[in-house]
Amino acid sequence: GATRQDHREVGQQPVSKTRNDKILILLPFWKGDRPQAMALARLLADLEPGYSGAADFAFVARRDCKHDTPTVNHVSKKFNTFTCTSQRQEVGWPQGCNGIFFGAIDWCLRGISKGKLPAYKAIFNCASDSCPLVNDGIMYLHSEWDRLTRGGKVYVAGAMVGGNRMNGPDSKHINGDCTLLSGDPEFLFWLAKQ
Repeated sequence: GATRQDHREVGQQPVSKTRNDKILILLPFWKGDRPQAMALARLLADLEPGYSGAADFAFVARRDCKHDTPTVNHVSKKFNTFTCTSQRQEVGWPQGCNGIFFGAIDWCLRGISKGKLPAYKAIFNCASDSCPLVNDGIMYLHSEWDRLTRGGKVYVAGAMVGGNRMNGPDSKHINGDCTLLSGDPEFLFWLAKQ
């Protein structure tokens, strides 16, 4: 089982250098959706019946936004909790969203590479406008990821959405706002750097 650990910045305390069977929940936010993100974080913590051995939690602030210490403390009662601040410069839509996302993936990759984060089974990028539809949503994510990966390597799983004004009406992509990603360091390196 998991032992309780206080929240920390990656780099302050070493964490397991090995792979683990947990999911890392990434919750990116900026000042415009910070209140909604903090409400979601509290809800996810409140849904956990005890200290989670199934997931860790990372708050990802945009470079010009502060962390909400009371919410971080609340969530750390149920999850190993991290805070990071994306150093990416992008703002607006969709560049700002993409910048926070890639800043978070880079943070994960650095943490794993330096042995300060484990190589998670999967990483769940959870946007502030997401909402769990079942009480055991984390276990649902685990079971779906396990089902998908039974047949081989899977790197990204999420909802396929239609085109947009930037890429044309026929373009399709996986919505990154509510996506499971492989925690494989080689994949994360490819995603963050290439």
